[in-house]
Amino acid sequence: MLPADWRARMAEIVRGAEDPDASWFAGGVVLGPLDQIGVYRDQYRLRLGDAVRDELPGFCALVDDAERIDELVFAYLAAHPSQSYTLNRIADAFPAFLATQDVPQAWLEMVALDRAVMDGFEAAEGHTIRPEQLATTPRLRLQPHVRLLRLQHDVHRFRSAVISDEPLPELAEQAVCLVVFRRALKMRHLEVPPSCLAVLEAIGEGAALGDALSEAVAAGADPSVLQERLGDWFRLFAERDLVEATR
Repeated sequence: MLPADWRARMAEIVRGAEDPDASWFAGGVVLGPLDQIGVYRDQYRLRLGDAVRDELPGFCALVDDAERIDELVFAYLAAHPSQSYTLNRIADAFPAFLATQDVPQAWLEMVALDRAVMDGFEAAEGHTIRPEQLATTPRLRLQPHVRLLRLQHDVHRFRSAVISDEPLPELAEQAVCLVVFRRALKMRHLEVPPSCLAVLEAIGEGAALGDALSEAVAAGADPSVLQERLGDWFRLFAERDLVEATR
């Protein structure tokens, strides 16, 4: 006879969190009881593993070691079982998980970029701001699809080659300030100067325009660069639809 909580425990068995009890299954001509549930356990594991890999194309290409990728992916799934009705959320916690592992910094940055692209693609669309609105110095916020990254390697160039099915370049160690954003249903990236990213970061944290500039300077932005380039940057923000005016 099955226990009262057999449904919840069956889910735990299928995902590998609980050992199966052979008495729960009848078995058959071809498969024994444990072999039967083993089919479901294997299919669940493989399906979720494939879903995680699909969400991390840059990371998988950069690692380029199927055994190591499997090791990390299945360890992640054991620690972070799916909690959503959609597999689109399956890799949300992978960056935090990977940060607990002994892996190269470039792997962490590639995963951050993979997730920025996937998250940005599914994000809402805000209100487009017109360049002339900036003359009134409105309070701004980042568009929901915008993600800001400070990188130590040019993982964005590597990932672009992966997505475009082009020859993969050698990864270079260099400081990169990257804006990831959506335009016409396509995710794009834009390299910007550090001072420009500092302004966007301050806007993203909810600072008013004047405060955003002060915070950017406090974070290391060059005041002379801000004074010289600020107008061009804000036109860029409007043209690329990176910011919107709060209402």
